[in-house]
Amino acid sequence: MPSDKLPPVAVDRRGTNVDEAVAFYEDVYASQDIHIGKPTADGFTWRYRAVGDDDELTLGTSAVDANRWGTIGQHGTYILAWTTTPGIVLDVDTRDAIAMPPNVPVMYPSGRPFEFNAAPGTQHMIRFDGTFLENVAAAQLGAIPGSLQFRNLPDPEQIERLRQVIRAAAPELLHSGTDRWR
Repeated sequence: MPSDKLPPVAVDRRGTNVDEAVAFYEDVYASQDIHIGKPTADGFTWRYRAVGDDDELTLGTSAVDANRWGTIGQHGTYILAWTTTPGIVLDVDTRDAIAMPPNVPVMYPSGRPFEFNAAPGTQHMIRFDGTFLENVAAAQLGAIPGSLQFRNLPDPEQIERLRQVIRAAAPELLHSGTDRWR
């Protein structure tokens, strides 16, 4: 009997090969323009881990031990990300470049490709399907779904609420045995 219940997405990729990392990240970020430069003193390693339903929400962590730069494409998603160390800048080719402060969630530019530059480090992200997030926002606001706009300077109270929600939900969401609908 067929089931409409799809297994959750669970990705855990890692390696030491730069070309493999570039190909992987170009696929993840819908890009044909990602570059990886000089590795850290300990050598080059990369790791990408994600879990989600591949439709509406995916939680991920990416660690790269080298500078990287290029273009991130957009394919109907919104990405909320935070880094553990300074050194990631989004939209570097515009006057509104976004330097990601450590441990402060930032929304990636949406609806268009954008350039980035990143120092070695770890980044955590929540990837939302665009239609899903737009429908949730419309339902909360009693409005018609449409493109979402996010403020550049985060509200500290809302960031703390977000941290609490992530802290509470992450252990269950990251557990491979959690039911997809949960």
